[in-house]
Amino acid sequence: MSGGLIFLAILVPTAGFVLWLAGHFMRARRAEVEAILRKGVLVQAEVVGRRRSRVDYQFEAPGWPQPIKGRGRVRRGAMPAEGERIPVRYLPGHPHISTIVEREV
Repeated sequence: MSGGLIFLAILVPTAGFVLWLAGHFMRARRAEVEAILRKGVLVQAEVVGRRRSRVDYQFEAPGWPQPIKGRGRVRRGAMPAEGERIPVRYLPGHPHISTIVEREV
C-alpha cells in the first residue's frame, strides 16, 4: 500500500509539470504566430509536399541565397496541390520563422 502512495506522490507533481510545460510551449508558439501576423512580410510560397493536414512549402526571401523551406497545417478540405502557391508570412530578419496565412484580416 505504501508503495502505491509513493508512486502517486511522484506521479502527480510530474504530470502537473509536464502539463505546465506543454502549456508554456503552446503559449510561446501562439505569441510567435501573432508576432509573425503583425510584423511579417506576405509572400506567395510554393507547395512542395503534402502529408495528412500538413504541407511543406518554400519561398524566396530577399537577401537569402537559397529558398526558405517551411511546414504548416492547413484546414481540412483546403489542402493545396503540389506546385500551387499559398500565402505565407515570415519575419524579415528571421525568414525561417514563418506561418501559413489562412485569410487576411
